[in-house]
Amino acid sequence: MSFPAVFSVGMQGKLYQAHRGHCASLQRSVHLQTYQRAPSLRYGFQFPPSNLVPSERSNKRFAWIVTRAGGEQTDSQGSHPPEDRRQRLATYFVDQFIKDNMTIGFGTGPTVSAIIEETGRHLKDGKLKGIKCLAGSRPSTSECAFQGIEMVYASDSPRVDVAVEEASQVDLEHDTNPFLTWSGSILENKASQPQLVTTRSVLRLASTRVVIADSLEKVKHGRLCGSLPVAVAADEDSDWESTAEEIDDIFLGDADLWRRPSDPSEADACDPRGGEAPYIAPDGSTIIDIRFYGPLRLFGEECEYEEIAKQIESVPGVITHGLMIGMADHVLVPEAEGEGVITLSSSDKPQVLDSEG
Repeated sequence: MSFPAVFSVGMQGKLYQAHRGHCASLQRSVHLQTYQRAPSLRYGFQFPPSNLVPSERSNKRFAWIVTRAGGEQTDSQGSHPPEDRRQRLATYFVDQFIKDNMTIGFGTGPTVSAIIEETGRHLKDGKLKGIKCLAGSRPSTSECAFQGIEMVYASDSPRVDVAVEEASQVDLEHDTNPFLTWSGSILENKASQPQLVTTRSVLRLASTRVVIADSLEKVKHGRLCGSLPVAVAADEDSDWESTAEEIDDIFLGDADLWRRPSDPSEADACDPRGGEAPYIAPDGSTIIDIRFYGPLRLFGEECEYEEIAKQIESVPGVITHGLMIGMADHVLVPEAEGEGVITLSSSDKPQVLDSEG
């Protein structure tokens, strides 16, 4: 039988990083907590563990990853299938963040779906009561209805106690924990179109925002990269092509622009104009993906994410985009080995440590 353990980690003195494998770049204190339904036992461990060595990095950030005592550091999620990791995160989130009579904002993604199902199970079993939900997408709306969770709507300006959103990438090296949503990823979400306006609305209404990544590989050591979705007005009174051309000028040399097709599973097979049936949302908007060649850049430079967002938002016709900045109060990631959940809170004060100690 394996027992839960709690690691309370605070970096002091020298800069450390793992021997090999994926390193989550964290610049603040982090609590690594395993979570199971069985009664927990707590153990103390000396830090740094023996599987960490002083880093040779010359900058003042630090990178590290902790494995369970006696475990071997790897760059993957070990033998745990995605379903197990998602259920572990769902169980942890429901037990730690949801209380009776709360209103919960549900985003989109397979882990969020597991959380909705776990919430419904708790309601049916009598472990929770009085729960209401604000769904951030059509898939989440359907899942909440299936679980019998009472719904509220953004038009009613509800008080949302906690919102949960699934990320395709999170940059923990940045103070504001910027992330890209799972729903907006053309690589992961092949079933539905992102509802960027609703996603932002749910996060802004929430008192506490929790972002979940279902593997350590999605917690970036360095900048966000890949594709950034942008919602653009495309009704009969709008000129989406002019908007796209202006965005293209901003990111010339750093990215290509592709319009989304109606079928998200064909995003990689269509031409840049969205193929024969480009996507048009019920509100008359369309989605354009800024497909960066590498990390997110602006005018060839790796500038602040806020500046990238500002440039996109300044273009006439842009409604919103999928770069979420300052909207993650907690980040949850499954431990690579064992049954743990790594939690990072934005309330933890940054520690800037010199590699010289």
